[in-house]
Amino acid sequence: MQAALLCNGPSREGFLSSDKKYDYIMACNAPWYNGANATVVIDDIMVRKWYENPELIECNAHFSKKAWICAGEPQWRGFFEKRMISIIDVSPDFDSSGHVACRILLKQGYTEIDIWGCDSWFDNTIASYTHNITPNLNPDDSPKHIKGWRDHWIKIVERYPNAKINFKR
Repeated sequence: MQAALLCNGPSREGFLSSDKKYDYIMACNAPWYNGANATVVIDDIMVRKWYENPELIECNAHFSKKAWICAGEPQWRGFFEKRMISIIDVSPDFDSSGHVACRILLKQGYTEIDIWGCDSWFDNTIASYTHNITPNLNPDDSPKHIKGWRDHWIKIVERYPNAKINFKR
């Protein structure tokens, strides 16, 4: 089973020119591609942005515990309850929505995952389309942060040696 994981780095645009067909398309935060089957929301600021602009995310979502607590505000509960797929765990240090989404896909049995828009794998940047939507959620491009993200990716690849995880540009 093949899946595409759409992260939010600048190289995400390579996905649009790809002619590969996927069984499932998982996004991160506010999908920039309207054909995503689901997305992962881990930050409460993204929950707020989504509620303020319901068209921002058109698919259902996996929520972190922190994001789901925010989504559980009484005035928002009805809006988010019908959009929730699951509540997922997030590691405390340098875990991104991309890492979480990849682990979800692997646990769902996807054996080949093409990851688009994960520029931190190739370059010293964590530039993200999400930062255009939520400028307050703008982590730094520090070497420590970039290394933390890469280390999480390496752990995922090592933990699932039978899966084919392809970082695409």
